[in-house]
Amino acid sequence: MAIPWILVLLLCWPAPLWAKTIVSLDLDADGKTETVAIEAQSLTVQSGGREMSVALEHAALAVEPVPLAPRLVLLAVTYRFKGSRCYQFYRYRSRRLEVVPVEVDDDEFADNRVCASGQTQVRWSDLNTDGTAELVVEESLNTGKSVRRRVYEYLDGSFGTVPLLSGLLVDGVPVLAQLRGTYYKAEAIAAIDSLQELAGLRTSPALTINIQGPLPGYQLGLKTSAGETPVTLVSAQRSVDLRRGEQVLTLSVLATGRNGRIIYDSAADLTDPPLVVVGLGRELDGIYRPAPYDPKWSSFEAYLTQDVLVGTWIPVGPESREPLRIEAGGASNAVTLFSHRYALDWKARLGSPFDLALLSEVGSWLIDLRGSGAIAIAPGRCTQESARGNSCTAAGAPVLYRRREEIGVRP
Repeated sequence: MAIPWILVLLLCWPAPLWAKTIVSLDLDADGKTETVAIEAQSLTVQSGGREMSVALEHAALAVEPVPLAPRLVLLAVTYRFKGSRCYQFYRYRSRRLEVVPVEVDDDEFADNRVCASGQTQVRWSDLNTDGTAELVVEESLNTGKSVRRRVYEYLDGSFGTVPLLSGLLVDGVPVLAQLRGTYYKAEAIAAIDSLQELAGLRTSPALTINIQGPLPGYQLGLKTSAGETPVTLVSAQRSVDLRRGEQVLTLSVLATGRNGRIIYDSAADLTDPPLVVVGLGRELDGIYRPAPYDPKWSSFEAYLTQDVLVGTWIPVGPESREPLRIEAGGASNAVTLFSHRYALDWKARLGSPFDLALLSEVGSWLIDLRGSGAIAIAPGRCTQESARGNSCTAAGAPVLYRRREEIGVRP
């Protein structure tokens, strides 16, 4: 007997997207399978002859499992909303369906969905290689080589952001803004703590890390007594320990014809983690620390002029002299002294025992640092040497001053 054509049409007609069903899925790790289905604006879970349903805000396109751990599976319901593909997450436990909040701003759970449109995609992946998958939202930026990533970790029934895994990646390299700055050998930078004898700091190799460009990436450089050495970034590898809040970033680099590594380990120092350079040769290898330590100073010059030198200084000795007042000069490398503005040059070639030169059109001064509360200052003569910078010699005997606060005199 011929089959009626209308029955053939019904048998061949494709199932609508909202009727997708997942079977044989253990949602609550009890060893029994549940059946999951969506239909229009309803999500249903059947288990052991019982059925649990929740109403959805929008007509669903599909539902799929999100395996966050070996014994934890969430349900991701997708739908269209304002031109974007959105994901809403549910957890099934104790025969109940619960929506999973998603953090949209720091410490604020203001939404229950994650949406993607244009160059943005949503996926889940084990970024921490610990067997637990994270929710990942990635936006491809204009060049196609850069990705802005926001990562969420499921914890205590909610998705919260993970700053250690989030941020910008350029050519697959994580860009950590905290690395920006200038680093010197640890043994040389100890002079900053004591504020005495900067000669070692002047001759120390300087590692610079800039983050520049419309889509910023690392710009690396090394300066030595022989000049500037270009540094090429070859690759990067990052490992993260979310439980301890620590990460290690290893930059493989090429410099001086050698393949080396620059290693950042946030566990090495809670405030200012050092960088470890290996493989670039005896002169360059070692532990580098940032200068200055305090991030409120934009540069080491700013730290010296606006913190170390600025203040009122009282002369020491039998001769009668006026107090010395040093004020910030309106620029990160300038001070005002004797009503004139002087530019700081701490890299000038100076005779012992001087550490700094203050330069202006009306003359120069040389400063000998003697700790946080004392300086000796002498008039100087400075000349510009084209390749080696300024060279200065003392033109008079130095006078010792102590900071007013150090000798118990209230300002």
